[in-house]
Amino acid sequence: MAARQALAVSLPARPHRKLRYLLVRDAAGWRVDDVIGGDEKGFSARDVSAVLTWVFVHLSQADMVDRVDRFVAFPLQLCGPSGGCQSVPKNDARLVSTLGLLHRAYYRGDEDDSRKWSPLFPKNSEILIEGTTVQMDALELTLQGKAWWVMKIDLRALGRTIPVNGVSRRIAHQSS
Repeated sequence: MAARQALAVSLPARPHRKLRYLLVRDAAGWRVDDVIGGDEKGFSARDVSAVLTWVFVHLSQADMVDRVDRFVAFPLQLCGPSGGCQSVPKNDARLVSTLGLLHRAYYRGDEDDSRKWSPLFPKNSEILIEGTTVQMDALELTLQGKAWWVMKIDLRALGRTIPVNGVSRRIAHQSS
């Protein structure tokens, strides 16, 4: 079992914004396993916009797409571009492949921080009702157990809300 430690940091340019780096000790030394953001209110899984922000942070980097599964309720409903849906368990290669496809569709490669989708994200209503569902392009989230979870990825909806890269859109429609 690898040793774990958290390190809290605030940057001079944004002293009110706190970040926590979760460090893991492995054979090569310490490495960053996760970055946890927060402000005065902190992150809340009850805030659909905050959950979507973290999902898209992980989707923006090809080597981090597998971390989206922290926000997924399994088994996940995965629907291909032709409409066929299947239930996908945790650690299924089809999920990682689909997340890679979403990364290529939404971003122009790693380090592409020019695309900011947060203005498109839905905002929490005053009343959070268990079972409420929101659709954000190919992602469908449901409020379950007082937290928002990705319950479905539907590639038929890819590009309806968020503009996608043309080449990736063709790839998405060719795969199932």
